[in-house]
Amino acid sequence: MAMYSGRAIDAARVARFRKTLAASVIDIGDVPRTLPEVPFFQQVNVQSSLSRSLYIWAICHPGSYVQGVNDLVTPLLVVFLSEHLEGDLDSWVLTTLSPEITFKVD
Repeated sequence: MAMYSGRAIDAARVARFRKTLAASVIDIGDVPRTLPEVPFFQQVNVQSSLSRSLYIWAICHPGSYVQGVNDLVTPLLVVFLSEHLEGDLDSWVLTTLSPEITFKVD
């Protein structure tokens, strides 16, 4: 067992929590429901990026993940990507970015 803030942490319990949390972020359907009328947000790579962001949110804010957090993450993703993609949001394709830039944005 590892110690965190003076408390013993069971690594297997943490792993189960993370797995359950990751599944719940995907299962609740926030990612597919994110701006369905905007083709950019229906791209597989964009949805993967949103999933990772929501997972990180849920890990960093235990118990505070609620449906709709994706609506908070969406504008941040657009702002960060606007530095690297030109034109209108409707013309953006995430796969045109290098893996390094995509990693930085994530």
